[in-house]
Amino acid sequence: MKHPYRWDNLNREELRKLAEENALVLIPLGATEQHGPHLPTGTDSMLAEAACDIAAKKLDKMGRHAVIAPTVTISNSLHHGSYPGTLSLDPRLYMDYLTSIARGIVSHGFRNICCVNGHGGNGTPTDMAVMDIVTRYGIHISWVPYYVGCNGDFEAILDTQSNIFHADEVETSLMLALDESLVDPCYKEAKGGNVQKGTPHGRPGRPFTFLPFETRTETGILGNSYAATREKGEQLWEAVTSHLVQALLDPELWQ
Repeated sequence: MKHPYRWDNLNREELRKLAEENALVLIPLGATEQHGPHLPTGTDSMLAEAACDIAAKKLDKMGRHAVIAPTVTISNSLHHGSYPGTLSLDPRLYMDYLTSIARGIVSHGFRNICCVNGHGGNGTPTDMAVMDIVTRYGIHISWVPYYVGCNGDFEAILDTQSNIFHADEVETSLMLALDESLVDPCYKEAKGGNVQKGTPHGRPGRPFTFLPFETRTETGILGNSYAATREKGEQLWEAVTSHLVQALLDPELWQ
């Protein structure tokens, strides 16, 4: 069945019309990397793409057209490289790849692009790519995590965490709601890193260096997958996509 918002489902005349209407282009940024013993390697890509799908439908109902570019499914995952299943681009190659995609989008008349990121390792190289794209082409491009603005919602919905980590209570719940067949039941027994309510996301206040992921967790999980449920996932999806739409409609994003 034809998807009315996906770039690769649309023909050239449909895309020409969307460009003339100043449609917003969403680029899902994912990854192909290990997500513990229970989640598929494409988890980050699937979550970013699904967030864009739902957001595009909500935007359309509000009279704002959006088109979803093909998902970036292999990105900067060097820190997961020792685990089976992980594929990664060199960060410089990832930056060039994203810049090339933006160049193609701009060449067809689109002027507003937002990358919707589902993978933490993409943050710094995406910053650099955005700077390059803006200075080269003078267009409005930005990036946001698909869970932008959700900290308070995470606190209210989750039992064991306050933030999103990796293959954890958040990602596992979202995947259970998205497609339960992709989640191995061993998530109920899997152990992750030491993450509790109030644990900050990332490494605030510490000098930055590159650390392989196994220095943070023995299992490839950071967080508490055992606490995940489909019901939490459904609540999280509503919160995630509502905040994402709000962010995409914020005029400050496009100044």
